Amino acid sequence: MLAGLMVFSPGLVLAQISEKEMAKLQKGAVITFTEKDQGSGDRIAVGRAILTAPRDLVWTVLSNYSSYPEFFSDVQELKIIKREGNKVWMQVRYRNLFPFPDFKCQMLAEESAGDGWLRMTMEQGDFEKYYTSWKLTSLDSSRVLAEYRVYRYVGWWWFPLVPTSMTNESMVSDHIQALRKQLKLVQEQKVTQPGDVIKPIWRKSIFRDKSKDQPKPEAKPPKESHPESQPEKK
Repeated sequence: MLAGLMVFSPGLVLAQISEKEMAKLQKGAVITFTEKDQGSGDRIAVGRAILTAPRDLVWTVLSNYSSYPEFFSDVQELKIIKREGNKVWMQVRYRNLFPFPDFKCQMLAEESAGDGWLRMTMEQGDFEKYYTSWKLTSLDSSRVLAEYRVYRYVGWWWFPLVPTSMTNESMVSDHIQALRKQLKLVQEQKVTQPGDVIKPIWRKSIFRDKSKDQPKPEAKPPKESHPESQPEKK
């Protein structure tokens, strides 16, 4: 079933990208398409984008599953059940269209931080089938080529007039853009930590208390005491 998600070779991912596609990615585009998995026959949605961040930072954000509800709009709740080696089990509630109930499922995440890949598979839940994978390839010290692959099938009864491939492709684009925004937010927060910010001089000059700039009145000398003014001692 996961044959279409098991391609993790960085060289192979880069070899599949044409010069025209790479030129678009360099300009910040998110490129999405679908391809048929040779093993399962599933029509998998694929998305690619260049993320302006070190690979370690991208990995840190992606593997912080508890934060997913903060930036992935379709993830309503997520609770880690257990961790064992490179595997993480979690309960996830995905937001559904109103007035339908949310989707609930148990997902298994398998990680390989050294190779830069992460895949998630639904073990049980409300979807007919659901699996995803991320592959991160460093282009240099501050840029990463991210490839995101998704297959989510609700069932034959769910809006049959809307192709699954279309909704999956839209989800791939949304998730990549959400990850891009989250990375930018994390980077901005790192820069603005206390002690890291240098306040510009103009703030001091504009917002100072101008009353302090007024010249202070000169102190009057103390009055001299004259002997004749003092009462005579008896």
